Amino acid sequence: AVTLADAPATWSALLAPANGQLHLIWEERRADRTLTFHRRSVDGGATWSTTAALSSSGGDDGATSAVADDKGQIHLLQVVQEAAEPVRLRYHRWDGVRWQAGPPLDLTAETVSQVVGLAAASTDGRLAAILAERARPNAKGTRPFEIVLAGIEMSSSGPGTIGTPDAPRPSPTPVAGPTAADTP
Repeated sequence: AVTLADAPATWSALLAPANGQLHLIWEERRADRTLTFHRRSVDGGATWSTTAALSSSGGDDGATSAVADDKGQIHLLQVVQEAAEPVRLRYHRWDGVRWQAGPPLDLTAETVSQVVGLAAASTDGRLAAILAERARPNAKGTRPFEIVLAGIEMSSSGPGTIGTPDAPRPSPTPVAGPTAADTP
């Protein structure tokens, strides 16, 4: 059995990439901070590495998603908002030895609670994040959903940059995708 920690996990993922390792990632809320941790097993879960702290956030935390790619790398995406800062999509990559942080992407949401969904997908060496955001109120006073697709450029030296299809780099801004039917 794996004991995570004394505090209850608020989010967790168990990933089994093609290289045969197991990766356990979880978040805990402690006082006014959310901490993200990682453990891995190279023997099918018989033994586990010591717990490693991955990230810490002192603001509001939203959706989190993790995915393994075909090279055995783990990608972690988190929606966060530190005090007096914009809502951001934060990205980390496990390269087989350590975690590396990539530059964050500012989102259009005003608060993390407006990001109602986050999913990550990896195929053919490409990584994508798909977010569902509650848009600003329209003329009818309703808040439709915006679907935002963010592509993460991979590089052998580090996580690379996060961007959207039509956004300039290096500091991209999400572009609204298809809008769902207006909802009250």
